[in-house]
Amino acid sequence: MHFYGYTKFIGEKMTKFYSNINKIDFTILRFFNIYGPNSDAVIGTFLAQNFQNKKLTVFGRGAQMRDFLHVSDLSNAVIKILKNKKSKNKTYNLGSGKSVSIKYLSRLIGGKNVLFLPKRNDDISISVANINRIFKDLNWKPKISIEDGISSLKTQENNRLKKIKLKTPK
Repeated sequence: MHFYGYTKFIGEKMTKFYSNINKIDFTILRFFNIYGPNSDAVIGTFLAQNFQNKKLTVFGRGAQMRDFLHVSDLSNAVIKILKNKKSKNKTYNLGSGKSVSIKYLSRLIGGKNVLFLPKRNDDISISVANINRIFKDLNWKPKISIEDGISSLKTQENNRLKKIKLKTPK
């Protein structure tokens, strides 16, 4: 198990233990890779690099797989969870249920010029959310595909991302 995942696991165990002792309800939400307006995570960074005509920086060969969820879909899921009594004392994965490679993501963003950097030692290979429970309990599934989400961000974020200062090679 990866140390990041292990810390999340311990936090969930502590939450359940505390809840049990004190007889209070809980709901645990596991956010996967959330993206959208004003985000400077990998998608925002790639878009900024592309808008600024810089190389997109990819660690390793870009084969790592990630599950991306648009912030609008995340908001809809959280609201549904908060309004529904079925969600008490449960854990939900909030992702798209699909993963894409970082290399695919760079191509989707339009990065023809990619700088491959050494693979990070602690980088996991595959991350994908199992969203079966939230679909079963609350009939929720994401509506925005990664392709549509990126397309809308290219328009929405163009001006902001052209101006942000990047800490990446030219």
